[in-house]
Amino acid sequence: MKRNFFKRLLSVTLAVTCITGFAVTNTAQCFAVNIEASNAEPIKNEYQILSPVPSGSSITPIEQPARLDSLKGKRIALVGGSFSASVTHQVISDMLKNEYGCTTFYMTDEIGKSGTFNPNSISDKSKEFQQKLKEYKIDAVISGNCGCGICTVKETGNGLAAEYAGIPAVVVGAEAFVPQIESTGYNRGVPVVRTASYPGAFASDTTEVQQKKARENLYPQIVKALTTQIT
Repeated sequence: MKRNFFKRLLSVTLAVTCITGFAVTNTAQCFAVNIEASNAEPIKNEYQILSPVPSGSSITPIEQPARLDSLKGKRIALVGGSFSASVTHQVISDMLKNEYGCTTFYMTDEIGKSGTFNPNSISDKSKEFQQKLKEYKIDAVISGNCGCGICTVKETGNGLAAEYAGIPAVVVGAEAFVPQIESTGYNRGVPVVRTASYPGAFASDTTEVQQKKARENLYPQIVKALTTQIT
C-alpha cells in the first residue's frame, strides 16, 4: 500500500515538474520576445497641454474691447501672483512707469484677483475684482504667471474677467502653457486671449534670469499685446 502511495506521489511530482518547466520555457520565450521588441526604434509621441474645460464650448463669444492706442499715462493693474510674478511684475511695472509714465496697481494688495472665471456662473470674487477694476479706472490688466495646469486657469481667469468688464488684458505664461491660456479663453467666450510667452520655465531660473527675461522677452510682448488691435 505504501508502495502504491509513493508511486502516485512520484507521478504527481513528475507531472507538476513537466507543467512548471513548460510554463517557465514559454515565459522565457515571451520575455525574450518582449526584450527584442523593446530594442526597436522608439515611437516619438507628441502631447498637447489642454484646458480642463471641454472643447467645443457653447458659450457665445464676446466682442472684446479695443486695444489701447498708446500706453502713455495709462492705469495698469498687474495681478495674479503665481510663479515668481512678484519678480516679473515688478520689472514690468518699473519699465511701464519709466517709458510711458503709467500708473500701476500691483497685484492683490490693491486690486485683488478674480481667479477662475466662469461666464455662466460668475463668482462673487470675480464680480468684486471687476468692480475694483472699474473703481480704479484701470485701462489694462496684466495677469500672471502661468506655469502649471491649475494656476494657468486661475491666472487666465483674471484676464478673462477683465475682458468681460470691457478692459483689455494680457496673460503672462511659460511658453509650454500658452496653448492652454488660449484654449481656456476660447472655451469661456474670449476668442483671442493676448499672451506674453516666457522662454523656458519660471521655476528653473534664478531671480536674476527671471528679471532679465521680464525685461528682454516679456515686456516687448506685453506692450505689443496691449496696443495692437485684434483683427
